[in-house]
Amino acid sequence: MVPAEYNQDGIHVFVFCCADYEHLLSDCIQSIEDNVQDTVLSKNIVSNTNINVPGWTLVKDEYFWRLIDPTFEYKNLYRHNWVKQQVFKLNLDLIKQGNLLVVDTEVRFNKPIRWIDNNLTKLFYYQKKFTVDYAGKIFDSSEFVESVLNIKSDPRGFITEAMIFNSEKLQEIKQTLEQISEIVFEDHHSAVPQHYKTFMSEYELYSNYILSNYSDTVELFKLTNEYYTVDTAITSHSLNNRTSWINFYQEIKDDSWP
Repeated sequence: MVPAEYNQDGIHVFVFCCADYEHLLSDCIQSIEDNVQDTVLSKNIVSNTNINVPGWTLVKDEYFWRLIDPTFEYKNLYRHNWVKQQVFKLNLDLIKQGNLLVVDTEVRFNKPIRWIDNNLTKLFYYQKKFTVDYAGKIFDSSEFVESVLNIKSDPRGFITEAMIFNSEKLQEIKQTLEQISEIVFEDHHSAVPQHYKTFMSEYELYSNYILSNYSDTVELFKLTNEYYTVDTAITSHSLNNRTSWINFYQEIKDDSWP
């Protein structure tokens, strides 16, 4: 990684790693340390299990959630790993300030990459949005984005595995969302129609807000394997082999968890 004197645009790195993906973590970290060219101000792992990696700070799920929801009023969201991670990523401003690189554990960077260059932040996209089939109807994230932020969703897809979030912009998004809807941010993850939960996306929410309000601060790149690949070698506890993440949570939680 580049020493601080060579780059004024520092970033905080956050690797998200649930217990079932821990065996993928070392390769992910090595690829970050080999290829991320920005000045790294801190290195953090967000996890629901005890992980000890020299030079990296562990942010435990329970600690993080208490910063957002001290009384665990939204315990149902905390127990749903996929939704919980979305809430976490949109609240990273509670942990660090500035530019926050979020990386999923299965990511492997393939070549050197500078996320912030000439005051522009890289924003990766796919040509088409990710879609799901819910009760025979095809959904993407457009309806979710447009309903909670009152902005037109970009036709491109922004559900990726690595992205820079800016803490000030995260605060703006949550304030904007609450002003539009007149309900608190966390309620959007529990009060929206049930089918939203299959396609709501923190990446789409953030990217569309940035493109609508701060398009001159980002540089768009179509995502290909040139930049990074995704290691899909997950274990039998994966989402593909379990009926729900709630079952998974019940299996891996320790006794100190609510």
